[in-house]
Amino acid sequence: MDVFRLERAQQALFAFVDTLAKALLNCLPEPPAEAKLQAVAAKERYDRLIKSAGRAMVGESCLAMRELVEGLEKDALLRQ
Repeated sequence: MDVFRLERAQQALFAFVDTLAKALLNCLPEPPAEAKLQAVAAKERYDRLIKSAGRAMVGESCLAMRELVEGLEKDALLRQ
């Protein structure tokens, strides 16, 4: 049960940070025309950051789940 709550909390934190970033980006004024290329590059960096964070979250969650299962298996062997 604790793993599910941890996963939910992690997803909620990710959603909060994503929403906060979107709100900040929506509140900032549109850049002047001469800075448009920089703004497009910043959006592409943001997209890469979000994808990277998602991949890292999945990888670390998988590793944590594996460690949990291994720990449970060891506990079960010790009880026998």
